[in-house]
Amino acid sequence: MRIADLQGTDAEANRDEIVRLGLAHSILTSHTSFVAVDEVVVNPKGEGQEVQQPLPLPQGVSELALAPRQVPEPELYWLVALMALVSLMRKLRHACR
Repeated sequence: MRIADLQGTDAEANRDEIVRLGLAHSILTSHTSFVAVDEVVVNPKGEGQEVQQPLPLPQGVSELALAPRQVPEPELYWLVALMALVSLMRKLRHACR
């Protein structure tokens, strides 16, 4: 409640007190934040390595779901056909006038 009061009146003027209270009580404020630091070193040499990570798929889904498509989506063909049909109809309509 004290921090809320300090932030409500004039947060910049009360910055030092807000920071002191936030750090003393481990409270996130407008002037404090906390970062988790893990002390365990997993890769001491800093060398990367290639890892084959299995990717489980839902039952009934084939590996084809993961492969990038090499052909355009079928909807693209329908769109092109529709555009060609509309263009043809406009030409025929114009020719009939």
